[in-house]
Formats: sequence, C-alpha cells, structure tokens
Amino acid sequence: MISFILKSESFSWKAHEGLRLAAASGITNDTNVIFTGDGIYAITKWRPEALGLASFEKMLEQMSMLNINFYAENSCVESRGLKAFEFIIEPKIISSEEVKDLIHKSKAVLVW
Repeated sequence: MISFILKSESFSWKAHEGLRLAAASGITNDTNVIFTGDGIYAITKWRPEALGLASFEKMLEQMSMLNINFYAENSCVESRGLKAFEFIIEPKIISSEEVKDLIHKSKAVLVW
C-alpha cells in the first residue's frame, strides 16, 4: 500500500503533481490519498478555473474508479467549517490516530 498525503494549498503545483502521481500509483497499487491541512481544499468545489488553474474534479472522478481510497482528516475538515456537500468526492473522514495507522501500514508515504 502506498499513501499520498496532500497538505499543500490546492492552487499549488504540489497538489496537482501529488494527485497525478497518486492516480498513476492507483493503476497497479493499493493507494491511499489523505487530505490534511490546506490540502483538504483540493476536494472541495472551489472553482480553480476562476484563477486560471486546472480543475481537480475530472481527475478525482477518474481516480475514484481506480484502486484508490480517499481520506480526509477530521480535525482539518472541522477547523475549516467544511460540510460533506462541499466535497467533489466522498472521502472517508478519519481521525489523526487513523491517519497515523494508515501511514504506519504503508510501504511508502509521499507528502505533497
């Protein structure tokens, strides 16, 4: 299992590259994508095209057809006042302890 942790703001190149690599990983590996910190905004309906950036929506929809599990850290969701209807996909909301467990069980962890 490979885990990708997206903690960078969603308008950065890191978020785009992290998701692209996670998508590639999901073709042949059990893959987790964990959204934490400002990375949580990558799965919201925030309209990046208004800033001249590519939208994550199609990529996330395609990724959901692969062997990829999506997680969002509960404390990040709550501290930003986000609600389930604001997400493009339906991540499993997990605690910080569960994030630690996923990291511990992973063969590789990439942080973006």
